[in-house]
Formats: sequence, structure tokens, C-alpha cells
Amino acid sequence: MKTFGVLFAGVLAAGLVVEGAYIVKLRRQVNALARSVDSLRDDSRATDDFRAPAAARQQQSLPAPGAPPAPAWSRPVPQPAPQPVPPMVEGGDSLPLPPALSSPEARE
Repeated sequence: MKTFGVLFAGVLAAGLVVEGAYIVKLRRQVNALARSVDSLRDDSRATDDFRAPAAARQQQSLPAPGAPPAPAWSRPVPQPAPQPVPPMVEGGDSLPLPPALSSPEARE
């Protein structure tokens, strides 16, 4: 029984060490991401008009008159037509019951 307790404590200690290493790694990644966001924010403040590059890219992406059509993967996917609803049968069910279940005796 003592061996089981020592083994259990060892597994818990190993799990604690692994979790601590994960937390340290995650904090480093978050700090690196924060530095990256700060540098991007500083770069965007340095430009006078932050919309100018996006507008230039949009004008470049427009097709020229007489250009071939866009590839198939960039076209919208056609939506199928809705299917008709089956007619209602007596009793308010939209689908009829099989003959073995449609008799009054079977419904009781």
C-alpha cells in the first residue's frame, strides 16, 4: 500500500511539473504575440492613411475589362431549390403509415 502511495505521489508531481512547463511556454507565446501586436500597432500609426494600402490592393485585385472569368472556386455556390412538402394524409401525418400499422387495431 505504501508503494502505491509513493507511485501516486510521483505521478502527481510529474503532472505538476509538466503543467508548470506548459504555463511557462504559454506565457512566452503570449508575450511574443503581444510584442508582435504592439509593433504592428506602432507601424500602423506611423503611416498617415492606413486605408491607402488596402484600397490599392483592392484596385489591383479587380479584373480588367474583357478578362477571363474568375476561377470556379471563387464563384458563389448555387443553392438547391427547396423540395416540395409531401401532401398531408388523414390524421395529420405527413407520411402514410405502412399497411400493417394503419389499421385501427394496430393503433390501439
